Amino acid sequence: METTTIKQEQSFYNPYYLNGKKIDAIVFYKQGKKIGQTNWFKDFGSNNDYPEVYLPEQIKNKRKINLNSKDSFLAKTTNDIDPYNGNYTLYLNLDNYYYTIEKLVPSHSDKYYNRFKDIMYIKLDALKRVLILDEETKEKNYITVDNNYTIKVEMNFISQRTKEQRSIEKLTELLNSKNIDVSEWQIRQIKEICNISVKRNK
Repeated sequence: METTTIKQEQSFYNPYYLNGKKIDAIVFYKQGKKIGQTNWFKDFGSNNDYPEVYLPEQIKNKRKINLNSKDSFLAKTTNDIDPYNGNYTLYLNLDNYYYTIEKLVPSHSDKYYNRFKDIMYIKLDALKRVLILDEETKEKNYITVDNNYTIKVEMNFISQRTKEQRSIEKLTELLNSKNIDVSEWQIRQIKEICNISVKRNK
């Protein structure tokens, strides 16, 4: 079976490379539809925890993006994927992988926004950076372990405004219309210490 390796070129620089081409994003698709995207694979925090990933297929360059393609491919990054980078995007056809997806999982929320995300668990052969503790010296060091991993991918983040946030937006818009220049952040600070409401027109 042919495989393709994507890997970091430097341990302190997160993006993957394929044949010298920088990968701005990894897009997952299935039967003509984009399922989600990530920039690299991680477990905790935002840094790349998998410096090398071995894909079970040959990845070829394509000029035209086709989400009905049976074969995964590499193509130039488009503005809707990443407007700040003009390198390459890796498109992975999920039909070629074992994965599960949990939809609309609650994420960090506050009194202004309820946040949700999709979580995909995808099995990949990879080299993983693992933190180990020396029991004698108590020193912590990273080693890399080659194995088949179930990698967690968080994607498709959405936010829903709460009643409080809608009230703040309405009040900010009203005050700005009366030439009172305030921001939503300022209204939030005021409401932390004062009870304010809009008078009803008689």
